[in-house]
Formats: sequence, structure tokens, C-alpha cells
Amino acid sequence: MKLINFLDFNPFKDIMEKMKINKDEKIDIEKIKIIERVRIWKQLSSLSGLDIDINETVSSENGFIKYNEFDKLVAYIRDQKYFGEKFSLRKFHIAYNCKTLSDSRKSRDASKYKIVQNKSPEFTINILSEDAKTVIEANVIKKLEVCTNCLKALNYKNFLNVSKSEQDKIKNEFSFEEFLGTEFDKNEELIKSYNLDDIENEKVKNMSEN
Repeated sequence: MKLINFLDFNPFKDIMEKMKINKDEKIDIEKIKIIERVRIWKQLSSLSGLDIDINETVSSENGFIKYNEFDKLVAYIRDQKYFGEKFSLRKFHIAYNCKTLSDSRKSRDASKYKIVQNKSPEFTINILSEDAKTVIEANVIKKLEVCTNCLKALNYKNFLNVSKSEQDKIKNEFSFEEFLGTEFDKNEELIKSYNLDDIENEKVKNMSEN
């Protein structure tokens, strides 16, 4: 099988351009992967998260949402709109096989998601008019509730086998720190372990601005 010449591979060229790497510069593929991983983490770990088509995520072994080696991700829709005169916040998702996410993968909602991983229960959203043509409030920080379908899909804390009152308690007392366990801290330590020098850090900064 003929191997790809990455220097003539257009998707790779696009990444180099975004990272502001000169085509004549000596290429270190592993460093490029690390820098891309750091770029993704910087967005994932922010309140606003990473824009993504939900079809680009996969299921982890335990049924969580996974993207580019990052597990236990949280998905939510940033642009939320009124329905008539009513407005209610849409929920966030933690299970890949959640019925809501499964339906979204087949609809136009698939590209409206952001994925995040941080210990804050708050999310950055935009509140839109019913026709989605008018932004009523932009970049508002709101607390969202966990999706019931996700709790069912994961049978989170034995959700399917407890009383309605206990299910309500699990939903109302959902804790990001408890859900994530060591996952967030593990990712933070991994990123720190790369010890990127000033050049790589500048490239990460440039990519984040693009």
C-alpha cells in the first residue's frame, strides 16, 4: 500500500496553515498532534466549550461521550430559543446513547452542539427569538439540568431501579465533580506534562484565535 505524503495531503496542509507552520519548517508529527490536543482541551475545559457536530463524537466503553481521546464529555446546545411566549432551558447530556442525542444525530440539531468538560455546573448560552433571527441575550451564563434520558441510558446511580422521588433527588443533586471523578484532573495533568515551549504555546494561542 502506498503511504500518504503528508506534505501533499490537503487536510494536513489546512492544519499546518491554522497552526501557522511554515511549509518549509521541519515537521514533527508528534508535536503537531500534541499541539492539536492542547488546542482541543483549551476549548473543552472552558465554559463555552468546543463547537462540534455531535456525529463526530463516539461512545466510550462505559457509554459516555468521547471525542479525540477525551472521555466523560458533556454536550449541550448553546443557541436556545423561545417557543411562543415560553422559554425553558434545554438540558445537558452525559450519555452517548441518550435518546435525545440519538434523535439529534439524525436531524439539523446535530451541528448545534458544544461539548465541554469542566467542574462548573454553568454553561454559556445565547437566548434567541422563536424564529431564531433575533438574539435576545448573548453569552449568558446559566445553570442547566441533566438530561433524564441520559440518566436512564447510563442507569446512573441505579436510576432505573429507584423510586420517582429518588430519581428526582439524583437529577436535582447531580454533581459534575462526582460524575467526572478523576477524569478532569487527569486531563489537566496530561496537558501540563507536555511542557510545551514558548513556540508551541504561541501556536496554541494562534489556533485558539482562529
